[in-house]
Amino acid sequence: MAREPQSVVVLDRLDPPYDHWSKAHELHETVTPGAYRVQIRLGSDVYCHAELQLRAGDGVEVIPHLGDSPLLQDLLHEREPAAEAVVSESIGPIQAGVLPTVLPIIGIKPFDHTGELTDRLQGLVPRLDPEAFGERPLSLVLAVDGNDWPDGASRVLRSATAVTAASPVDRLPIAPLPEALAGGRIGLAVVRAPARSFLLRIESPYFGSIALGVASLDRRATVVTLTVRPDGSFDVSQNLLRIPGLQYQEPVAISYTRMLRDLQLGQKLFAGGELYEHRHSAAEMMMLFYAKWTDPILSCMAYFALIDALEDGRAQKHEAGVLDVVASNLERYFHDLPDARIVYALQNPERAVALLSELIALEELPVLSRSATALERYAQGKAPRLRELASRVVPGQPWLLTWSAGASAAAAERQLVATT
Repeated sequence: MAREPQSVVVLDRLDPPYDHWSKAHELHETVTPGAYRVQIRLGSDVYCHAELQLRAGDGVEVIPHLGDSPLLQDLLHEREPAAEAVVSESIGPIQAGVLPTVLPIIGIKPFDHTGELTDRLQGLVPRLDPEAFGERPLSLVLAVDGNDWPDGASRVLRSATAVTAASPVDRLPIAPLPEALAGGRIGLAVVRAPARSFLLRIESPYFGSIALGVASLDRRATVVTLTVRPDGSFDVSQNLLRIPGLQYQEPVAISYTRMLRDLQLGQKLFAGGELYEHRHSAAEMMMLFYAKWTDPILSCMAYFALIDALEDGRAQKHEAGVLDVVASNLERYFHDLPDARIVYALQNPERAVALLSELIALEELPVLSRSATALERYAQGKAPRLRELASRVVPGQPWLLTWSAGASAAAAERQLVATT
């Protein structure tokens, strides 16, 4: 049984007849003797894995744990995998998506002058004034996981550079956070967002060059997190968050940390193709799903998730009306986000020419690969930079994201950035 209702428990028999079972949240099965594998996942992320050899009469209970991530163990100050974690007092114990939850909290914590977020980071991240960044800060959190780096995780962190491709090119100084936070595995960079749409490149000789389409909005903090591992895998998140303490006209009936937590769960579920199925998993998730003044990126994901569910029969035809609501809210409250305009144009073809032509003329980049595909299809070769990026998006990534490894690939990425 998994703590998180959005989790899926999967049981596979490893020898003939290769039976397979899966169920949300918890799974109880009576099986014949043999070899089995149990996995518990959130979206496409497997956070608990066990292999069992069952004999007749055996009874086994698999209790999920947080996995053996060295970064997570350093964050929690635990040497052995724990069953759950508390990263924020207002969220309470969590079991899945721990790193994707705590890293964005680190990214927005410098602006938490009203104490809406966890006290656990007090003194471990700098306190910054959002007005010094034009109330459009860009916060990058770089985290280094794993113990198999050739020169250690701290060397990887110190080797990383980050620049934005907006004009003029802006370098993000990545400052390692105190060893007490996560053993020197996390760095933070904060600058003023250079434009409402730009390319961000994070590069190191250890993990190559990662380029990501990024957006910013007025009176919002753009929080990007990147977790890299020695096997070449990495995780990315991006949020457009309210700045704690600022007054907004539209009320949000959800605590800040709970909102941040559900945003990360939603992004993981979208990447795993399960956002539509879990839209009712929490009342807060529905608010986020409908673009109700929280983070429009997840709302754009929700639009594409419902499109897919309607096309393959997982959603009923009467639910198509939700698409109008999501698209209208995105256009009304988040017009400056390229993806919001793309979604609205898809839902309202009579506005497509005006909205999409403007994006192409201004060379604005969306943040989602689905949005980029739709815009590139409309551009029909008139947006060479977008076409180049879209053609190299990492397979399976929800983001407009490219990755290159090695010196020659990194040089090619720099050349691409130089032309923007």
